[in-house]
Amino acid sequence: MHHFLRTPQGFHGGSCCYPANNAVIINFRYAGESALGLNQPRRTFVSRPDIPQLRTWPRNLSTAKGGGLSTSQYGGLSTSQYGGMSTSQYGGMSTSEYGGMSTSQYGGLSTSQYGGLSKSQYGGLSRAQYGGLSRSQYGGLSKSASGGMSTSALNVYRSNIPPWPVFLRELEARGYQTEAALVREYLPELLWPENFF
Repeated sequence: MHHFLRTPQGFHGGSCCYPANNAVIINFRYAGESALGLNQPRRTFVSRPDIPQLRTWPRNLSTAKGGGLSTSQYGGLSTSQYGGMSTSQYGGMSTSEYGGMSTSQYGGLSTSQYGGLSKSQYGGLSRAQYGGLSRSQYGGLSKSASGGMSTSALNVYRSNIPPWPVFLRELEARGYQTEAALVREYLPELLWPENFF
């Protein structure tokens, strides 16, 4: 079985893939595999609707390159362009459109659908599967691979919210006390705002 990641730019293949929250993972076989007896039914796994406008950044607990706690380029705590802690356009700390600190549609602090403060399905405060406060696989509070509390460098969880310490601080400042308390149950203490900043 070969794994491909569908993005707005097309399909990217390899022995493994790094699914973003807004990706669709499609597993399929090459034509010749049926001759080798690899004729299992094809399966398609959908983790979230494909939303080209949604910007996401690594938001798990991995310090490896590309991880949510990595400060290297494209890492969750990177301050370089497009990084998870960058304040420039499309950065995880940007207040401009699509940024992690943006309150406009698709933003990390938006309450509209898919926003970081949205409680609807796929939203940052949703407890449903794939939601930012979900504890099930692929959820923001899940410790399993692909989850937001995972330390794995593979299948890194991605989200449109700002870095976890910032997000937690914003939740408390905006009155989301119940949600903030839940995040504190799973987020390591060193990433609590009072300890991180």
